[in-house]
Amino acid sequence: NPERGVYKSVDGGHSWEKVLYLSEESGFYDVELLPHNPDVVFATAWKARRTPWTIISGGDNKDGGIYKSIDGGKNWRKITEGLPQGLIGKIDVGVSPADSSVVYALVEAPDEQGGLYRSVDQGETFVQVSSHIGLRNRPFYYTNIAIDPQDADVVYAMATNYYKSVDGGKNWETMTPPHGDSHDMWINPDTPSILIQSNDGGANVSIDGGQD
Repeated sequence: NPERGVYKSVDGGHSWEKVLYLSEESGFYDVELLPHNPDVVFATAWKARRTPWTIISGGDNKDGGIYKSIDGGKNWRKITEGLPQGLIGKIDVGVSPADSSVVYALVEAPDEQGGLYRSVDQGETFVQVSSHIGLRNRPFYYTNIAIDPQDADVVYAMATNYYKSVDGGKNWETMTPPHGDSHDMWINPDTPSILIQSNDGGANVSIDGGQD
């Protein structure tokens, strides 16, 4: 419906203004503010619809992708350099206060085009760093990444399994929380080795960066 889009409030949520809209088919999955500069905003468009008989996740490039604003959402432009140009689906963006020039995007796309993309120029251009199949398992249900707040090369990815990379997403270690189906996590901004990871079994606390 035409109510899809990104909305912004400047009065603590009492009133809202739609600041980004594509179509009745496409909504937005993730909105991220650049640490230390909230005027820089990333929003990821996603054509998605679930009916009793099918799941639609993704569509032509015009129905999805990453949009960037540098004026607090007043104006937006689509980022395309280095990203898949055909079918594209759900996208999660990750940024870290440790280095605001580094932006990650976990992208649902066909075959080897899907996976993790990395930017070193604040999201202007991207390069694919991994097509690891585990990162994009059931993308309509998962597709979630988190970046260490003190080290922009440390990346966590959540899907059926739980993964960690310490080299900017090139290589991945499978973590072993008590339950599968990983969905979200919180990283302590002052002590990143302390984290809470959530999955279909509940919430799990680690004090050693997810090793235990």
